Amino acid sequence: MQPHTCYFTTNHNIQWFTINEPQYCNWQYSYYPAGRYYPAPNNVTGGVEARFLCGHHTLLAHAKVAKWYHNEFKGRHRITFKNSGNYFEANSTSAEDEEARQRNFDFSIGWFGGPWHDDGDYPASLKSTLGDLLPTFTQEEKDLIKGSCDFYAIDPYSSFLAFEVPGGLDACVSNRSHPSFPDCAGSVSTAPNGFPIGPAADPNMGWFFSAPAGVRRFLKHITTVLFPSVPDIVVSEFGFAEPFEASWRDLNSALWDLKRADYFQQYLDNILLAIHEDGVNVTGAWGWVSFEKRLT
Repeated sequence: MQPHTCYFTTNHNIQWFTINEPQYCNWQYSYYPAGRYYPAPNNVTGGVEARFLCGHHTLLAHAKVAKWYHNEFKGRHRITFKNSGNYFEANSTSAEDEEARQRNFDFSIGWFGGPWHDDGDYPASLKSTLGDLLPTFTQEEKDLIKGSCDFYAIDPYSSFLAFEVPGGLDACVSNRSHPSFPDCAGSVSTAPNGFPIGPAADPNMGWFFSAPAGVRRFLKHITTVLFPSVPDIVVSEFGFAEPFEASWRDLNSALWDLKRADYFQQYLDNILLAIHEDGVNVTGAWGWVSFEKRLT
């Protein structure tokens, strides 16, 4: 769909998203069968190079639409894209685990942080690690990306503990065959004492644990440390997969979803704490449920 079409659909007080979760370039696009069912851009058929080529052009596409919306269409509302990202805490007090924490941020939301960076470019950790695997922006493109988001949107479903990869960071970044390359940072949902960080979601989503305190810390960390120029932030998705819900065969089972109810209650509580105790300018929150998205 062309942006000229979709922007004419309403005149209400709307905030626009150009892209939903560009981080899909990481966990989906790089595994698509490029060259088999559709042309392979630049003859890149997958892997790390495809991942960052996808992210590169996704950022440019957003920035071009945002510029068109403000300068040509003369849109009266605000525009951004929706990030997919989770909160990370260092697994210990070591400098190595703290660096792993930062790299986890860099290779998820920092990757798409150009609109909030002074130079409109990628984080230094991406450029130094990836080298020629990371496409470069021209100065004109950096200027286009910088400031192209009017507010920040994040889908913060869970949290993780970050740790240094086995063998150390230097051994990973210098070896493109390393299983942890290029992120070269580990993450886990289990504390050092072996206890999970929160209740588990459906087993089909083994990465997903309810960690409501993380969303409060994440909102503050985004707006005060990672991207302090963000004027306001919205929680554009949050929700929970009730364990074994795919096997339910009657309505009563679906109505008695206590883990999901607890997740929503505690996440909303922590979003409110971020607003009233931490001073984060949260201007919206949307819960993701089984039938649609509703403004909470």
